[in-house]
Amino acid sequence: PDSHFRFVWDMFGIVAIVYQAFVVPLTLFFDVSTRSGWFAAVITTVVDVYFIFDIIVSFRSAFVSKSVVVLNPHRIFMHYLKGWFVLDCVASIPWDWMDAGTNLQAFRALRLFRLVRLLRLARLRAMVRKMEDRIDSEITVLCLALVKLMVALLMAAHWV
Repeated sequence: PDSHFRFVWDMFGIVAIVYQAFVVPLTLFFDVSTRSGWFAAVITTVVDVYFIFDIIVSFRSAFVSKSVVVLNPHRIFMHYLKGWFVLDCVASIPWDWMDAGTNLQAFRALRLFRLVRLLRLARLRAMVRKMEDRIDSEITVLCLALVKLMVALLMAAHWV
């Protein structure tokens, strides 16, 4: 859980969750497509693919239980299965890749399923706390606090 790869992976995950916190409401309520421009399409696809691979990485990542690092693959599998797996699975389905055709009800249902992605915000706090615990530099912690404040303000302004 303390590897450099996992640190970078989780940092990208934090950025991807914040990105989706802005994009999902925008696409749902203002009928803006994230696939219209090539840049937005690439970013959205990279984020979608990241979350699919995050399920695989999470099944293979050790965790800490009672101050002991658990490396047993079966216990890791069961821990993730009992924890975030269902949410991650549903939230990782790239609903906008699916075509509802001309069925308006199916189209609306597919759009509403995107809201499930916002449930990842519950995981965001734990991920940020984990990052703060790994950072040794006081200046970096202060910069992170500033970034958290800016993101909170942007989210509040975005949703209100």
